[in-house]
Amino acid sequence: MQMAVMVILGLLVLYLWGLVRLSHKKRLNQNAYIVYLLMNDEIRNTQRAKLLTYLHETKPQVARADQLTKLTLDAIEGVADQLAQRGSLLNAHAMLWNFDAEEQGAQHEA
Repeated sequence: MQMAVMVILGLLVLYLWGLVRLSHKKRLNQNAYIVYLLMNDEIRNTQRAKLLTYLHETKPQVARADQLTKLTLDAIEGVADQLAQRGSLLNAHAMLWNFDAEEQGAQHEA
């Protein structure tokens, strides 16, 4: 009996650890996507146009605004995950490092 409880607790801990890891990964992906959007006007404008197109295509298919919100948030999460597969986290860091280097260069020139 005690062994079964220990196995169940062990499986529960592994399951919870997996959920935390997945949540952390999603958060990192979304943070990198936000950096992309805020640091580059061209990317932001392109993504905004795609989002508006998605909304116009999806809105007639759903009856309620909360359904549209859920579908939209799922789509945004999907885009962030797709970007992460192409190295967006490193690219987001590179954007910030380039910004920092430009700022330091401007301070030295002034």
